[in-house]
Amino acid sequence: MIVVIETEVKFRIDDPAKIVERLKHIGAEKVDSDLESNLKFDRDGKFLKTGELLRLRSYAGKADITYKKKVPSEGFKVWAETIVNIDSFEKGKRLLEAIGFSQIGKYEKKRQTWEFDGVEVLVDVMPIIGNFIEIEGTEEKITETAKKLGFDMKDAITKDYRELFLEHCRNNGIKIRDMVFKEGEK
Repeated sequence: MIVVIETEVKFRIDDPAKIVERLKHIGAEKVDSDLESNLKFDRDGKFLKTGELLRLRSYAGKADITYKKKVPSEGFKVWAETIVNIDSFEKGKRLLEAIGFSQIGKYEKKRQTWEFDGVEVLVDVMPIIGNFIEIEGTEEKITETAKKLGFDMKDAITKDYRELFLEHCRNNGIKIRDMVFKEGEK
C-alpha cells in the first residue's frame, strides 16, 4: 500500500507532439506510455457528494485500487491518495462489488509519463475533452517546470478529469456516463 500527498496542476494543450518535443528539449526522460483504463466506484453517491474518488485502474499490464480525497489548496490540485497494487483488474472489480460498491463510470486516457528534475510530467490524450499535460511534484518544482515548458501558472487547471468531463457534457448538452475512446481510436 502506498499513501502519498499528490500535488499537481493541468494545462490544456492542442498538440501533444509539440509538448513531447519541449520535454525532450529540456532533458526530460520518458518513463512509460500506455492506454489507461479506469473504473469509478461509489456507494449511495457518497463520493460524488464529497468529491472523493475510488477507482480501479489498469495500465502497463498492472492494476491498482486508488482512493483519493481532496486536500484544500490554493492554485494547485492536492489529493491525499492511497494506492493498493493488485494482481488482477477483474479480481479488483469483483472485490469492490462484493463489499458494496457500484461502478458509476469509466474513463480512459492515452498517457505518456515523463520525469524531469523531481517532477512527473504526464501527457494525456483524453476522449471527448481533449489533451492535457499534468505536472506533479512540489509546488515550487511544478511552477518551475511549467515555466520551462512555456506555461503560465495563471492558466493552470486544478479540476480533475471527472469535473472537466461533467462540465464539458453540461456545456454541450451531452448525456453520457463514460469518457472512453471509440473503437479504432485506442
